[in-house]
Amino acid sequence: MYTGWVTRDGDIQVAEHSIVSGVTSDPVTLWPRFEADDHVHPVLYATSDGRLTAFYSRHAAFGTYTQFHVSINPWDMTSWYEQESTSVNTIGYGGATYANPITMSGSTDSIFLFWRGGNYKPNYSIGTYTPEDVLWQWSPAQTLIVSDSDRPYVRYAVSGDDRIAFAFTNGHPSESDAKLYYASIGEASHGAYAYFRSDGSLIKLMDDGPLHASEADVIYNGAQSPPQTSAEAWIWDLAVDDNGRPTVAFASFPSKTQHRYHWARYEDEQWFHRVLLEDAGGSVADTTIGDPQYYYSGGITLDHTDPRTVYLSRENEQGGWDLEQWKTPGDGSTWMVTPITSGSPLDNMRPTVPAGRPADTEMVLWMSGRYDYFRNPNAPNYYNFDTGIYLWVSDHLAGIEETPLAPALALRPCRPNPTRGATEIAFDLQASADVSLDVHDVAGRLVTTLLRNESRRSGPSSVVWNATDQRGREVSSGVYFVRLTVDGRPVTSKVVVAR
Repeated sequence: MYTGWVTRDGDIQVAEHSIVSGVTSDPVTLWPRFEADDHVHPVLYATSDGRLTAFYSRHAAFGTYTQFHVSINPWDMTSWYEQESTSVNTIGYGGATYANPITMSGSTDSIFLFWRGGNYKPNYSIGTYTPEDVLWQWSPAQTLIVSDSDRPYVRYAVSGDDRIAFAFTNGHPSESDAKLYYASIGEASHGAYAYFRSDGSLIKLMDDGPLHASEADVIYNGAQSPPQTSAEAWIWDLAVDDNGRPTVAFASFPSKTQHRYHWARYEDEQWFHRVLLEDAGGSVADTTIGDPQYYYSGGITLDHTDPRTVYLSRENEQGGWDLEQWKTPGDGSTWMVTPITSGSPLDNMRPTVPAGRPADTEMVLWMSGRYDYFRNPNAPNYYNFDTGIYLWVSDHLAGIEETPLAPALALRPCRPNPTRGATEIAFDLQASADVSLDVHDVAGRLVTTLLRNESRRSGPSSVVWNATDQRGREVSSGVYFVRLTVDGRPVTSKVVVAR
C-alpha cells in the first residue's frame, strides 16, 4: 500500500506499507517545509509503467500551480525525479488547491487532473503521460463547474461506463444554497466530451462551457430537511459500483453543533438517501478560539470496492472521536455497526479506504491524535497537528473469517513515545478475547513477544514493554512496531526508542 501525508512542519512525505508484515518503510520527504496545512497532502497515481506520480499543491496561494514528482523506478518510493509543475491554471487569486488525478477506464496514461483553480472554481486539465520519456504534458486549464457561490466543493470517482462521476455543493456550507448535486463527464462521440445526468442522458457538450450547478441533478435539498430548517451539506465521498450506480456519503448541518451523516444512492432512476446518524457530534475544531470552523466533521467515507460499506467518525462521551464500520446488505434500511475504536480520548477521524484494496480484505486508514483544523495559530502548542496515521485490516488473507461478533479493539499510542526505557502499550476490547502482542523492528523481525494467546476480558488493558528483546537485552535506538492481534485481527502502532 502506498500513501502520503503532510507533517506538522509542512513536509510532503510518502511511504510504503506491507499489509502482510505490518511494516511501514521509512518516509521519503518529497518537499521539506512546503506548507503546514492539511489541504496540501499528496495524492498518488500509478501510470502504465508502474511509476508513481505524487501530485500536491498549496492552499489558495496566489500564482501557484499543481506540483508533482514522478518515481524513478516502478513501484518504488525511495527515489524520485525533481519537482515539476503543471504550469496551467485559470486566472484569479485562488491559486491551485485539491489535486485529484482521475482516469476513465482503459486510459491509464491519460487523466483528467481536477483542482480548485485561480477562479476558485473546480478546474481541469487533460494530462498525457509518455512512459518512454517519463513525461507528463498538460492541456490548458478549463473550468468544470460554475455556481452562484465562489467555491463549489467536489468529490470525484471513476465510473465503469467510461465516465468520471462527481458530486458537489454549490459552495461552502456557510455560503451555499443547501443542495448537493451530481453529474458525470464522458465522451458523447469520439473526442467530444460532455456532461451527463444520473440516468446517463446528455446535459451538454463540455465545449459549450462549464456546467452550472442548476443544470445538474439534485441529490439532496437541505431546504426541505426536517425540522423545516435549512441544513447545508458537505460532500465527503462518492463511489460508483460495477453496475454504474453512484453512491455518496455526506454531512448536513441542522445546527453548528449538530452534524448529521447521510448515505445516498441512485437506483431505479431516482436518488434516495438515508440518515445514518442524526447527531455525529459537532465540529472537531475548537470553535471558542481563533476563526471558528463549525463544519469540520469527524468524517465519513465509502469503501469504493463495495459502497454498501461505510466508515465514519463520531464524537463520544469522553470528548474524543471514535471510528466505526457500517454495513448494509442492500438499500440502507438496515445497518450492522462494528466499532473500530471505542471510548477513545483521542480524535480518530478522517477515515479513508485505500484504493484497489484486495476484495477479500477490508481496511481503512485514519488520523488519530489531537487535531483542530488546518491551521489554527491560536491553538495551544499547535495541538491541531499532533496526529498519526493508523490502519485497520480485517485479516481475511490469514484465513480468519470476520463475523459481526468479532471483538473490535482500539490500540492506543504508546506512552511515553519516544521512550528511553519502559513504555505502556494500552488497548481496549469490546469483548473477551485471546490476545497476542509482539514487537518488531523496521525490517519486520520479531524482537519480543509480550503476550501470546492470553485471555483478556473486555474493557481497557495495558502491558509495559521495557525496551528489551526476548532475552532481556536492551534494544538499540530506533523505530519499533507494536503488533496487537485479537482473534486473528492485527493492528499496529509505532514506538521510538531513544537511548
